[in-house]
Amino acid sequence: MILVNFLGPNASGYLPLTRASGTRLTAYLWITISLVPLSIALIAAGLVVGNTLEPMRSEVGLYILLAGLVLAVASVIAVIVRPYLGPGARVYNPKPGESDKVVELKRVHRDFVAAVRQMNEAPVSQLLGPT
Repeated sequence: MILVNFLGPNASGYLPLTRASGTRLTAYLWITISLVPLSIALIAAGLVVGNTLEPMRSEVGLYILLAGLVLAVASVIAVIVRPYLGPGARVYNPKPGESDKVVELKRVHRDFVAAVRQMNEAPVSQLLGPT
C-alpha cells in the first residue's frame, strides 16, 4: 500500500487557500523547520555542558541533552503529520473509455465544494435548457 502511494499517479498544483488557512500552514511549516536546528543546538550544548566532572553541571547538561532529543522527536513527528494538514488530493486511473484521470480533493472547505458543484452543474443545466 505504501509503495502504491509513492509509485502511483500523483496530483500536483495549487489550491487557493483562505488567508487563515494559508497562515496556519505557513506557521506550521516554519515551526517544523525551526525545530531541527534548535534540537541540534540543544543536543550539542547538552554534550558540551555535560562533559564535565562537576555533578551539578553534568546534571544540567543531561537535562539540556534530553530537551534536544525531545525536540528532535517532535520535529520528526511534525514532518510525518504534515501531509495530513491542509488540502490534499488522490488521483484515480481513468475508467475504460475515458481519457481523463479523476482527482479527488480531500480536506477542503465546504464552501469550496459548493462552488465547484455549482460550476459543474451550470453547463449541464444550459445544455438541458429550461424545464
